[in-house]
Amino acid sequence: MEKLKQRLGKNNAIENVLNDRHVDDQEQELADDTDAFTNSASSELEVDISLRLKLSESSNSVHEKNCSGVYNEESKEIHVPDFDSENPMSGRTVFEIISTDTIKDGHSNFVIYRILLTKSSIVDPNPVVVERRYSDFQLLHQNLHKHFNEQMDVISFPKKRLFGNFTPKTIAKRSRAFEQYLTHLYTIDEIRFSQVFLDFFCLADLKEAYNSMLDVEYEKAITFFQKVLLIQEKILGFLNLKIGETLCALVSCCQTVEDDMMGLKYGRQALKCYANHEENKYYLPLLQSCVHLCWKTGEDKAKLEEILNQRKRDSKDLPSLLSVVHSSVIL
Repeated sequence: MEKLKQRLGKNNAIENVLNDRHVDDQEQELADDTDAFTNSASSELEVDISLRLKLSESSNSVHEKNCSGVYNEESKEIHVPDFDSENPMSGRTVFEIISTDTIKDGHSNFVIYRILLTKSSIVDPNPVVVERRYSDFQLLHQNLHKHFNEQMDVISFPKKRLFGNFTPKTIAKRSRAFEQYLTHLYTIDEIRFSQVFLDFFCLADLKEAYNSMLDVEYEKAITFFQKVLLIQEKILGFLNLKIGETLCALVSCCQTVEDDMMGLKYGRQALKCYANHEENKYYLPLLQSCVHLCWKTGEDKAKLEEILNQRKRDSKDLPSLLSVVHSSVIL
């Protein structure tokens, strides 16, 4: 019983910090086939949605496996961002609904939309797929209106109706409308870089990542943090503090499972995120972890150690990076 109470306490802490705002309202559908979306990006979004909605279940499962950022235990092929070789501003992110599933839940049905995120300027080697339902889109729209009412006044959202929900034509039109909706939001910087917009794409995986850490399942946590990292790169670009936090979580997880080489790769990229933010609570513990990882992998630690010694003169005992990551969730 005591163990159950502790577990419930952990879950409540995560719920409070990550602000779970999921809505389980019944699925609703379009009321108007001529939804009034902006035309600024429509020419690029004129695609045959009906063809993409005919993807077989087998191809869907393979595609999702390749795009989800899953930790491959055999090959250890994990994406690590390279902030030196990529232009942070190269290309916009493209949102495509590549397939759907109609799910029966008791006496009601709802549609799952699989959204593919890719960079437009290159053949993206790291696409990522997220699944959302209508109520998730609806909640996003409501929350954005609360924080960005003026900007949202010019953005239309698919209206509701109670009948004709699940015909292929309706789902196809609706998929195209959601593509346009996300594309429009992405073009508005205040919305694109907001926590509300980012949460729509990665809050669920972030919660799973922290839950896995609390359950001491660090390899599982790596899987979820890796997917969060891919999403954040698509939405935010590079060298962002939120990306830095995710990289720090990956460093601490890799240290725990003694994947020191991978942890150091993540750590070196994370340090670049904090280059102009040395007062950030993550910076010194991250620097300390990188020094330790250099020592364990046999790489030169002299430069990093010198910087660490200079910066921590007023700090007698630094917390571990893992404890800082935990403190960011459990207050």
